[in-house]
Amino acid sequence: MDLDREQYINSVNLNIDTDFPYLVLDVINDNSFPRNPGFHVMHWHEDLQFILVLEGTIEVQTLDTSVLIHTGEGLFINKNVVHDVRRLENCHYNSFLFPAYFLEFYAGSPAKDFVDSVTSNDRMAFIHFTTALDWHKEVIAQLKKLVQIEKNKTDFYVYEILVRLSLLWLVMRKLVTLPQEQRESIVRLRMQKILRFIEEHYAEDITLTDLSMSANVSLTEITWFLSGLFKLLILILIENNQHFDFRSSDYINHIHFVLVSFAKFKILTPGIKNLIFKL
Repeated sequence: MDLDREQYINSVNLNIDTDFPYLVLDVINDNSFPRNPGFHVMHWHEDLQFILVLEGTIEVQTLDTSVLIHTGEGLFINKNVVHDVRRLENCHYNSFLFPAYFLEFYAGSPAKDFVDSVTSNDRMAFIHFTTALDWHKEVIAQLKKLVQIEKNKTDFYVYEILVRLSLLWLVMRKLVTLPQEQRESIVRLRMQKILRFIEEHYAEDITLTDLSMSANVSLTEITWFLSGLFKLLILILIENNQHFDFRSSDYINHIHFVLVSFAKFKILTPGIKNLIFKL
């Protein structure tokens, strides 16, 4: 999917360089105010996107499917999903784009899991909100609130937007059905976060607490994960006839040793590399 995405425009948020990268597009027929780089072309973006159709019908097309959104309906488009939005008739819709971290409250927050469980799900490209389900109506109501806030900005605009986005996400996340595969892969996501943190900080002194915070998991889970990782390292060394004196370091309290070992030997076979980095 990453290779597919590279063929299309990365529609960068027009407000990305501001202290509040929240973008609202007011689209009437073939005119967008403001006009973003991805308008009327297949594109993708790192932002999350919600759409509320105020009048008419639009068609949203991804690389795999398409969906029609009618007056009074809404749509969520996941980050990094290649898509295009076209009108089928005279129409008016608002599009709300913002980075996922708006919903995480603060760095290291456990709320991040409730965001990652959706944004990291390749099987959840979009969610169509209709008037047929009560919780869909609640999401649509929150989108209408965002429209009103945009029309009547106050000194509390930023705070009002953040509160509404959080309420919208809470409703959606509590009631949306995640694909079975994704629910079972939460542990994998956490492992990927740990490995990514290790890769980015391998030259530093890393503590168990650092790793725990990087993936929002307990020290017990970190210990379990590192135990398995260390055993895997030994198997790799044995497989490649490498010998090293591990007695000089306690692998739990001196994680740096394990990191340097991976970087030093560079002996990951394709099979082992696939096991580690695609957990």
